[in-house]
Amino acid sequence: MAFAADLELPQDHPLYHTLEKLFENPSFLESRKSFADAGFMLHSHNHRGIVIAEHADLPGHLLKVFINDIPHELQLRNLASRVEGAQALQEFSKNENLTRIVVPNKWLFPLKENVSGITHLLIVEKLDIIESSSALQAAYASIDLHLLDELCRIVKKFRGLDSILKNMPYTRDGKIAFIDTEKWKSPRSGFLHYVRPLLNDQQNEVVAKYYEDSLDRYLMTEEHPAYKALRKLFSDIEIFDSPTILREAGFEVNRRVHKNMMVFTHPKVKNYIFKRFTNDVDLDKQLELYLKRLKGAEVIRKVIKKNGFQNVIVPKKWLFQLPYDEGEYLVVAERFDLCSGDDHPTSENVLAYKNIDHTTLEEYCTLMSLIGGCDAWPRNQPFTKDGKIAFIDTEHVGQKEAHFQKHILPLLDPERQLLAMEWFLAA
Repeated sequence: MAFAADLELPQDHPLYHTLEKLFENPSFLESRKSFADAGFMLHSHNHRGIVIAEHADLPGHLLKVFINDIPHELQLRNLASRVEGAQALQEFSKNENLTRIVVPNKWLFPLKENVSGITHLLIVEKLDIIESSSALQAAYASIDLHLLDELCRIVKKFRGLDSILKNMPYTRDGKIAFIDTEKWKSPRSGFLHYVRPLLNDQQNEVVAKYYEDSLDRYLMTEEHPAYKALRKLFSDIEIFDSPTILREAGFEVNRRVHKNMMVFTHPKVKNYIFKRFTNDVDLDKQLELYLKRLKGAEVIRKVIKKNGFQNVIVPKKWLFQLPYDEGEYLVVAERFDLCSGDDHPTSENVLAYKNIDHTTLEEYCTLMSLIGGCDAWPRNQPFTKDGKIAFIDTEHVGQKEAHFQKHILPLLDPERQLLAMEWFLAA
């Protein structure tokens, strides 16, 4: 496996020749027992077969190495990611002048050929950290706002970092150390999930400022019940080259593809519907338009909740980071049981509009007015089978106010038109 040369411990590092001597014959890596018998002090940690060890000849440093049956290329990739993560966090902290965030230096060290087939180990600078769980909770509960601000800037930049306190402990001199940098590129979201419950209102206001301005509030997390299934469904980026290829991959794709936006479902995840542009659309432009839909749904949801509406609904929507290069996303939306026919004059959906009851019409018109309009068509706000109006297209919330009068009012009889305009203007 090829990787950048700067990931390896430099040969002029003071510990390089000591490590060469200690691992002259690395056959003791065969087991934890043989490792310990070779004079290393092993930590109790044994997650996924990774061994954490110290040696008297390596003061101020830890060693990490996999002792399991995971393919060695994957082991090396994992260790390399930890080094890359440490370097990325260090560079960001330096550029942003984050004076109270520390990240230990990490390097790969190549091993001689051995019976276990292990090619590298990880050497990590050991920091003077607080390890007591209760002490860490107390420290975070009393975190000053300046340090909290620095912490938020790191977590916003590197969303994959796990906010478990033992992975970002305090140092004895009052800094926060990011000692676990393995998941620095991960798409998972958990913006200080374990920290926020420890904070008071003023501290949480600092966090909220960053959280509200981040993708985290929209990202589907690994804890979502559909997350793993979606990772498998979307394992191949080429399925998004065209609607035809998407159909060949087993997806049901809406016949209407507007401006390269594909709307599709899959029989393995029947409760969700997906929206994604074809691969030839610029990724930044894609993300911009996805966020418009998510933010629009959020605006509608808040108005519905504030006014206690019961007959108009909006689906939950998430931004899903695809398992490819960073920047690849699609929108996942809750799927409703909708009336058929879209905008067709004799369809079940349009008929429901023509027979709309006054309570539902009042809520619909009031909501449409309060959000400042949207792309109003029966297909974009269809009726559900249980008689509610679903705002499924939320890209143009706050825009196209005239669409309501242009495309919805003509469906109503004269009496309902008068009531509709009265409720719309009164909101």
